[in-house]
Parts: sequence; C-alpha cells; structure tokens
Amino acid sequence: PNQYNFNGPESIALDPHDPNRLYIAAGMYAYSGCCAFLVSDDQGATFSAYPAPFEMCSNCDGRAAGERLAVNPFKPAELFMGTRYNGLWVSENRAQTWTQVASFPVQSSTDGYGVQWVLFDPKTPGTLYVGSFTNATVYVSTNDGATWSVLPGQPIAWPFSVSAGAKPPAPERALINPDGNLYVTFDDLPGPNVIDYGIVEKYSPEDKTWPNITP
Repeated sequence: PNQYNFNGPESIALDPHDPNRLYIAAGMYAYSGCCAFLVSDDQGATFSAYPAPFEMCSNCDGRAAGERLAVNPFKPAELFMGTRYNGLWVSENRAQTWTQVASFPVQSSTDGYGVQWVLFDPKTPGTLYVGSFTNATVYVSTNDGATWSVLPGQPIAWPFSVSAGAKPPAPERALINPDGNLYVTFDDLPGPNVIDYGIVEKYSPEDKTWPNITP
C-alpha cells in the first residue's frame, strides 16, 4: 500500500541500444516524496526504485502528453525528463540521481502542465527537442542541452477562427520520422477535458518550414 502512487506512470522510456532496459517515471499524484524512477535491466522482471527530486501527477489533466522521459541514443546513461512543475531535468547515471537543467528557458510552471515531452533526434548527436505547454513553445538544443533556442517558424496563432480569449497553440505530442521531419500536435488545452482546438504540423529541419497537415 505504501507504493500505491507508483501505479501511475507519468512516462516510460526505453534504451534504444539495450532491449532489456526499461525506465518508468512513477507518480500518480503530486505530494512531497510522491514519486520515483523505476528502472529494470531485465525487461521488467525486476525493478530498482530511485526517489524523484520533483513531483509528478500522471492522473492530473495533461495526462495525454507525449513522453516526458527520454534516453539519449548517443549517451545511454543520460536521460532527460520534462516535469509539470520544475522545468527540465537530466540524469547522467541511468535515472539514479537528477539535476535541473539550468539553461532551459522554463524553470518552473504553475499551470500543472509544464514540459510535455522530450524527443532526441536519433540521427544527430546532441540534438533534442522539448515541448513546453506552459510557454506554448517547442525548443531545440544542438549541444546536448547546454543551450536552447526556439524552433523557428512554429505556429503562434490558430490558422482558423477561434473564440475570443482562446489560448494559443501549445505543443502536446511529437515524433520524428525516419526522414528527419518532426511531427507535432498542438492544442489549446492539454486534455483530457475541454479541448476546443487542435492542429497537426510538420517541421522540416532542412528548410525550416512548418506546413499545416491537419486532417
């Protein structure tokens, strides 16, 4: 019973070079000492638990976010984790200990959504994308998180008429296609409740364009 809160995974991540290794960021509700990283090196047969230095809330609104936890494919001991309340964090020892990424533009959030997803470019060492719902912004780093910039050209307004006071498009989920293009879904609220607007856009790193491909 004292581990009940671990039944709510905020995110999961796989090591792309080790099919036995699984990471679970576990925390159903947010409170002091609520959460942990559950790490398995035998495909989930057994786990080691390491306390998380920040709160998670997987059953709160925003639970449809993309994966907040990601393994660096070029440095498998390194993981990045986007949090709801405390910006972006990094571990250099397979999720055992964590440090806040001081260079990341979002250091704290009060909306309960925070940093929605982290995504490494599997073909380009040092490049990762991070979606902040709080700032309605996709950020990119090309030096393994040392510095960050706003991904140019991303949508800052809806491409159709919306009601007065509607929130701007904010990044919800993302994937990188094998051809290198980044696909991102944007919405006005992170769900699962009262979402009114959404779009799908494709970012091309080669020509820096963002065509709207919403079905």
